Amino acid sequence: KHSDPALRVDSVNSAKSAMSLLEASSYDCVVCDYQMPEVNGIQLARQIKKSSKMPVIIYTGQGSEDVAQAAFAAGVDDYVRKEVFPSHYTVLANSIRQAVEKRRAENELRESLKSSSLVYEHLPSGLFVYRVEEPDKLVLMSCNPEGLRQTNLTRDAIIDKEFSDIWGPKGDALKQQYLKEKRDGGQLKYDRLLWDDQKVRGYFRL
Repeated sequence: KHSDPALRVDSVNSAKSAMSLLEASSYDCVVCDYQMPEVNGIQLARQIKKSSKMPVIIYTGQGSEDVAQAAFAAGVDDYVRKEVFPSHYTVLANSIRQAVEKRRAENELRESLKSSSLVYEHLPSGLFVYRVEEPDKLVLMSCNPEGLRQTNLTRDAIIDKEFSDIWGPKGDALKQQYLKEKRDGGQLKYDRLLWDDQKVRGYFRL
């Protein structure tokens, strides 16, 4: 705590007490010794990881290379050796901060992806997502429900299909424009694009 005043530390003297505290309160990280009564640090880490993605750091003075390997295999986030020099507390504090910040970033990314997925599914505009396969192919990776509704196409008929297979010869000029803008880093925009073939008819904003 003295190495990083921002850290709030609660201490317990057994793995059982630690599990009880984790069930009753919210924490960002667990730091535990390897050698403890009844349950060692790796066994405690396994218990925690069964129900939580919380970072766990093994902090021990009696470990070995084999213990370190077993710890990482159990999902431990870091392994810090105790030393006689006080400077190693800074190493421990940095390890805690990095583990917590990494977990928070992962959680934020996970929530962002959930939100993006919901927006993608419910956006009142058609979205078609292609991947470029060099030199000149555009393969459809995904399409949202509104895109299917507007074009009256089915997902099975278009997913993993090449642009020209979906939109026919009429789409070739449009595909070439897409590819050019992809290479140049630009954007392709049409306010009223008239599309009229056997599959799709109407004006579209692209």
